[in-house]
Amino acid sequence: MKCRRAERMMELKREGKSVKEIARIFEVSPRTVQRWLKAVEEDSPSVIARSVSDEAIPVQCSKRRLER
Repeated sequence: MKCRRAERMMELKREGKSVKEIARIFEVSPRTVQRWLKAVEEDSPSVIARSVSDEAIPVQCSKRRLER
């Protein structure tokens, strides 16, 4: 569940939403959003870069990093 949540946060960030907007959507603090985005980014750094064809890029996250 947390992994999917972090994936959705990353999708919203790529769509141009701010950390504050994402925090409001998920009813968490902006700092929580920052930590989760960082965890996803560290687990899969290539996810941040958009593909050449601008297709959806699957996000993978480690449950261990998000269990904090």
